[in-house]
Amino acid sequence: MTYPYEKAALRIVSWLHVAEDDLVGEVVQTFNGEVGMCKEVKLDDHHGLCFTLDDPPRPGRDGARRWYPVSTIRMKS
Repeated sequence: MTYPYEKAALRIVSWLHVAEDDLVGEVVQTFNGEVGMCKEVKLDDHHGLCFTLDDPPRPGRDGARRWYPVSTIRMKS
């Protein structure tokens, strides 16, 4: 027996893989002007689908990457 939430979960995971195929390794620009190569895509409880840019770690962040919601992508080249 299949429950409706199982179909929804499978659809979400399938769209995560579509976003990975479409974004990872591509250069993107965000609306705030940051440009970089998309390194990783993940699902976030707060923002939904998020990505990180391949930028050098910033001082004071202990190597942590900044995650952006996919909705902040202005263009992809």
